[in-house]
Amino acid sequence: MGYEQSVGPMRLARIRSEANIAAYRSDGARLPVIGAAVVAVVYFLAAKLGEALAFPSAPVSALWAPNAILFAVLLLTPLRHWWLYLLAVLPLHVMAQLPVSPIEQVAIQYVLNCAESMLGAAALLWLESQPQRFAKLSTMANLIVLGSLVAPFITSAAMAGAFTALNLTDEFWLTTIARTITNTFATMTLVPLIAHCANALATGNFRVHWNRAPEVLLITACLVITGALVFILPGEHHERFPALLYAPIPLLLFATVRFGIIGAAGSVLTLGALATWGVLHDAGPFIDPVPVHNALSLVLFLNVTCAPLLLLAAVMQERKEAAAALRRSEVLHRSVLASLQDQVAVVDSAGIVIEINESWRRARERAHFQVIALLPGDNCLEATLGVAESGDPIGSQVRDALEGVLSGDRPRCELEFSSSHHGQMRWFELSIEPLRRPERGAVIILSDVTARIRAELEVQEQQQQLAHLARVAVLGEFSGAIAHEIRQPLAAMLTNAEAGALLMAAEQVDVESVREILNDIIADSVRAAQVVQRLRSMLRKVQPHRRPVQLNDVVQESLMLARIDLALRGVFASVKLDSSLPCVPGDRVQIQQVILNLIVNACQAMADVPPEAKRLTLSTRWLQGSHEVELAVADGGEGIDEAQLEKIFQPFVTTKEKGLGLGLSISRSIIGAHAGRLWAENARIGTGAVFHLTLPSGDREPLVDGWPLTVGSLSVEPSRGKEKFTAER
Repeated sequence: MGYEQSVGPMRLARIRSEANIAAYRSDGARLPVIGAAVVAVVYFLAAKLGEALAFPSAPVSALWAPNAILFAVLLLTPLRHWWLYLLAVLPLHVMAQLPVSPIEQVAIQYVLNCAESMLGAAALLWLESQPQRFAKLSTMANLIVLGSLVAPFITSAAMAGAFTALNLTDEFWLTTIARTITNTFATMTLVPLIAHCANALATGNFRVHWNRAPEVLLITACLVITGALVFILPGEHHERFPALLYAPIPLLLFATVRFGIIGAAGSVLTLGALATWGVLHDAGPFIDPVPVHNALSLVLFLNVTCAPLLLLAAVMQERKEAAAALRRSEVLHRSVLASLQDQVAVVDSAGIVIEINESWRRARERAHFQVIALLPGDNCLEATLGVAESGDPIGSQVRDALEGVLSGDRPRCELEFSSSHHGQMRWFELSIEPLRRPERGAVIILSDVTARIRAELEVQEQQQQLAHLARVAVLGEFSGAIAHEIRQPLAAMLTNAEAGALLMAAEQVDVESVREILNDIIADSVRAAQVVQRLRSMLRKVQPHRRPVQLNDVVQESLMLARIDLALRGVFASVKLDSSLPCVPGDRVQIQQVILNLIVNACQAMADVPPEAKRLTLSTRWLQGSHEVELAVADGGEGIDEAQLEKIFQPFVTTKEKGLGLGLSISRSIIGAHAGRLWAENARIGTGAVFHLTLPSGDREPLVDGWPLTVGSLSVEPSRGKEKFTAER
């Protein structure tokens, strides 16, 4: 069960206590009640200890721990349970204070003690993301400044003012200073200790390292001996005593360095106990005729000694955790590099290889490329220069790419190349990425992409075979019309040949008539040859070849192939061509295949409509804004269901009874391979569907400036199968 801390406008809602999360998950709602009872008892015992450690004839205790204990508990407790702990300590506070203090003084002390603890805890929760862990310099500094100085000073001033107003004291500043510095010492030493132990218990990291016990005992013994020599042994006040105050410093520093926050706080508490014993028995360097001065001097000495030690411990812990995080990052970095199958090398800004992964090392034994033979310390730029000078163009390309990335001129670079190894062709991809660090550098990744390239080639081959079969299927739709178109010139040639033979058999040959007959035969043979040539282009299975293609010409050729079939189906076809169309880079046969497929689909969509509605329109235009050319094929059919407008381009989706549903899918693949688009929509005016095809132009500017011009139209009339060509201006 998680919890969130929220104090109105404060940002405490974002702070979570991991120690209490684990505690509440295990013990439920009973734990706060039990914890509050335990805290109340400890609070009472600490108050009695503080009274026992009070200096004679001085309103100062060497260690007033109740406020620090309550501070630590509130810091580790969800905000919604604060009231429970504050309420639990009330009766124990009254029991500890009432016999020796008037009721109004007890009430004021309770309110301001609670206020001091809440102010300190709230300040840390507000400012720190992990206020329960004093492993950062900022957290420890905020504890010392805000929790140990500011909060005690504010509440001490308020308490001194209340006592003065009630005539409980006439020493406002003495009461303020005395209460502030005693609470400062208790907060600095006890709060980090309590928080550290609570976090260790909650996370299960509380372990006793017995192998370090001798070291702890030795430091403690040395500190006790040194503290006794400085603070306890009786002796007359002497000038050497102030200098002896520096004697424990090396031991305190050693305890801090070896044991961190626990070592710093524990050693200072030990030293404070010895110093308090000495003052209570009129021994040590803090001997002054005024008892209050003795007490304040001792506590101030302990505060000044403790603060830098705690800051040092926090800095060391922060550096330790940062170093551990760096080691984990390095281990993860090496693990990631070692697990990569690709060959990875890291180079510095000068091109020196500073690290390679295990895959790179293994690849050196079967290197397909000379750069892979590099080891840490080798200069990649020099190696690629040597490869380039030997005549290998790949070396020159890699060097130029690496120099561009290292200089910052290129954000990244990728190269693909092939290499023959033991008679087998393999393909590689070389990627160079900039190294994101102030010193710059680059990461070189060499990947064997042979499997991917072979798969792509296989897919491409299959797509080409499928496209070829689709072309054959499209031409199958025109088989009757094509046969009719070939029969016409053949029949005409036969008739002309028979007529020529008759003329040649006459006694007097009419040469002019024979010449006309021969010219007709030649024209008919050319016409038949053109039909056969167009068929051969469509039926041949060849590799796609990209060349500049004029879309208007392809549209006209496609319509010429389909004109007889259109006439037999009773379809009136017209084209409107934009003369400003630039050429497009593409394969002429594949584009013609797509157009023929759209024509066939349009004719089949109009199979059941009235004769006057069988109209097919092919129009082109130049889209200057996007530098594309567009072909629109509109029919007069019933249109396409809105839900099917995109599905019809999926494989095996068809509305025909005998269709396979591959024509439009293949057509979209072809246009996509040409970096174009193919989509369908229903006509906005009238009925029918419109298929749009766009292709990127090879020229950035149209061939004709100004507005697009419709220079003419080609019409095929269905009446008696005759072709009619009209030109419109």
